[in-house]
Amino acid sequence: MFIMKLLVGFIKLPWCFAYDYTLATISKVCGEIGDLNSGKLIHGKIFKIGFVFDFIVANSLMSMYSKCGEFGECLKLFDEMPERNVGAWNVIISGYADSGDLNFYKDMSDFVKDMQIEGLKPDVITVSSHLSLRDGDMVKKRASWVYSKKRVGFGNDGYVKNGSLEEGLVLFQEIQVRDEVELNKASLVSVLPACSAVSGLIGVKQIHGYAIKKESNDDVSLCNALIGIYSKCGSLDHAKQVFEHGSFHRDPISWSSMISGYGLQGKGEEAIFVYNKMLHLGNKSDMITIVGVLSACGRSGLVDEGLRIYKSTINEYRMKPTVEICACVVNMLGRSGQPG
Repeated sequence: MFIMKLLVGFIKLPWCFAYDYTLATISKVCGEIGDLNSGKLIHGKIFKIGFVFDFIVANSLMSMYSKCGEFGECLKLFDEMPERNVGAWNVIISGYADSGDLNFYKDMSDFVKDMQIEGLKPDVITVSSHLSLRDGDMVKKRASWVYSKKRVGFGNDGYVKNGSLEEGLVLFQEIQVRDEVELNKASLVSVLPACSAVSGLIGVKQIHGYAIKKESNDDVSLCNALIGIYSKCGSLDHAKQVFEHGSFHRDPISWSSMISGYGLQGKGEEAIFVYNKMLHLGNKSDMITIVGVLSACGRSGLVDEGLRIYKSTINEYRMKPTVEICACVVNMLGRSGQPG
């Protein structure tokens, strides 16, 4: 706070000329820490030197007022802007969303329409703000607006985070039928839990099919999520198919997911095979990978193999035995009836 006061005091000096990025940064900080008084002082300086309608500065000021609970001032600045960009609209829409007042819904929809009338296209931030309220009915209403327009991304994870799994899956299915919205890879990852929880394997296959159709099936995050979900659904063949996809660049999470998937289904030998293949290809094991393969050995009764892997981890790869790794060894020995 002392540094903030020092900066504001410096800006107030008559001979101090601050640039737009400086003023925008300071006003943003005022909003983050909720210092409305300092924010107003910065606003006065901005007005005095004529930067008030600079996009960067104006948007930062609007955001500051919104975060400090003065949305009326934010809206006033917005209305006074002779020209607005997408950032300005996003500040207004997110401000309304953050207020949590459902009575603002009509105004928010009008803002989005006006934004499009001005020739501006909503971006991912616009969509995310528009879907951020927790009320299920409001989310559905806002979602209907989103999938009625062509979009690069979609905030479908708003459903999943708020527990509305069925609505999230229904919305995804409607998007597939309409084929007017192209979901981005992050959205596909977000909707996977809903599909597996509500529709099981069928729902996951829908997501996978959509990803293949949109040529998104080479994304590492999406593939890792598919491997994990397929494994939890008991479909190791599909998990293996994703894992061995030619254009899919496997990362440490990919190997760990496949190993854990085999272990989850009691297929310890397959888990060990994947683990050894990973090492053979020059990939290093980490704590998560070791825990996965040791758990697989424990579930499958492969104690000797598990102990061999544990010893090589300590002796050859110089990995320190973590609490998680030691717990897996104890559990493995306990399952076999051997003493620790």
